[in-house]
Amino acid sequence: MIVLSITFRVHYDIKHHDKMLEEKVDERTVELKRLAVTDGLTGLYNHRHSLDLLGKMLETSDSRQRPITVMLMDLDFFKTINDTYGHQAGDEVLKKVARVVKSMIRQDDFAGRYGGEEFIVVLDNCSQETGRLIAERIRATIEATTYEQIDKTITISIGLATWHGESVVALVKKSDELLYQAKRDGRNRVVVG
Repeated sequence: MIVLSITFRVHYDIKHHDKMLEEKVDERTVELKRLAVTDGLTGLYNHRHSLDLLGKMLETSDSRQRPITVMLMDLDFFKTINDTYGHQAGDEVLKKVARVVKSMIRQDDFAGRYGGEEFIVVLDNCSQETGRLIAERIRATIEATTYEQIDKTITISIGLATWHGESVVALVKKSDELLYQAKRDGRNRVVVG
């Protein structure tokens, strides 16, 4: 009887231990998948995953004929923020801008960190005019936001393009060209094309 009880207990402990290990592996796998698609600083999607999601969205949109609008955004004069206030202050600005952007888009939309101080926002089922209004609200909100450690106004330039059947690369390139036009035209503005 005692041997049977010990055997059952050992068997139960092993099964319980295996189940706990399996749960930890599953949790870690989920965490690793999240880290693989997320920008470590801002918590937004990373560059690669943003473009992958956009590609999938265009594939499904093609069959449903719904408009998709893409914004590329770049913080104006960001290098001077890092040079004047330090990289930690610059990181705080990037995090806060990311939170502002994410809070101003719908659940079916997404935002990503495109690079350095650049962000990409993809608006699903969104016309160019509605996209322009959203972009203008984001621009104005970032300009009106105060940032710890920074005693200057932060502004952002935005290039906005609506998909007309082109590839992901061509659509992002069009948004990028519009972003640079916004920079050339004086910054702190939305340029639509």
